[in-house]
Amino acid sequence: MATKALITGGAGFVGHHLARLLLENGCSVLVLDNFSVGKRENIASLMEHPDFDLTVTDLTDEKATAEAVAKFQPEVVFHLAAIHFIPYCNEHPTETIKNNVVGIQHLLEAVRNTPSVRRFVFASTADIYRQQDEPNLEDETPVGSFNIYGISKIFCENLTRYYLKICPDVTFVNARFFNIYGPGETNPHVLPDILGYLAESDTLPLGNVDPKRDYIYVTDVAEALWAMSASSTPSTEVNVGTGKEYSVRELVDCIAELTGRGLTITHDPAKFRRSERMHLVADIGKIRRLTGWVPKHSLKEGLAELLQDEGIIEDHRPAARSRIPEAA
Repeated sequence: MATKALITGGAGFVGHHLARLLLENGCSVLVLDNFSVGKRENIASLMEHPDFDLTVTDLTDEKATAEAVAKFQPEVVFHLAAIHFIPYCNEHPTETIKNNVVGIQHLLEAVRNTPSVRRFVFASTADIYRQQDEPNLEDETPVGSFNIYGISKIFCENLTRYYLKICPDVTFVNARFFNIYGPGETNPHVLPDILGYLAESDTLPLGNVDPKRDYIYVTDVAEALWAMSASSTPSTEVNVGTGKEYSVRELVDCIAELTGRGLTITHDPAKFRRSERMHLVADIGKIRRLTGWVPKHSLKEGLAELLQDEGIIEDHRPAARSRIPEAA
């Protein structure tokens, strides 16, 4: 088991949950973050921990990245830093490629020159898969994204495979994340959007509510990353999801049940995406076989924890009534 872990983007959504988990398991943790997306309040409670450290830097700064890695001498590197809100990525393709692709190349080069590193875990995405209605299999489903974010991640995965050839002592794991939700989310995805509306009204102006996604709770993702670093997993690709899919309509249904509020969905044309796949769900058999990891949270359990963290409900017991009329 690694005792020194470096997390890029460690003040971000997944990163700060992972940092806390690693510290709880006896690791020394260095976070690299430029705070373009991550928040200092996410790691404020960790700053006094004797085994936690922070370096404020940008991975596009090759020299600073190399110096930080060389100084810390990590055994495992978790690369989570990226621009990953798809609408923003599509509107800013040059910035996305610079941060996501150039950033990982600088980090991989630093790893190549740091003999202590034995494992590199990269936060990839399910968005690299081509559209299909069936669960996605790492070694079978064709790859081919139709947006800049997914394209950047495909390139990044290819870079890890290149560095595997020139760094044979390092194990590279590409962890393909499905739709993550939970406390501390840093991008305006659908659940933060819904929670924002809940604070003001029972009316939810949303986009397309019919496509189904595989929603996984953020602490389950952190535990999957920990499992991949602590196991003898060979260099590979793994899905990080639940194997179950739900529509936004079903998310609202579950939230209505947990809160006991009659929620009304209205349709906001500005929120509809120009291209939208109807299904995106993981097959998680591979990660289960390799590490023994399985997600702990059902959708209802995860939403209940999130709603409690937001102060919207007081406990996890389902409320008495559930009514979800939908306005045209």
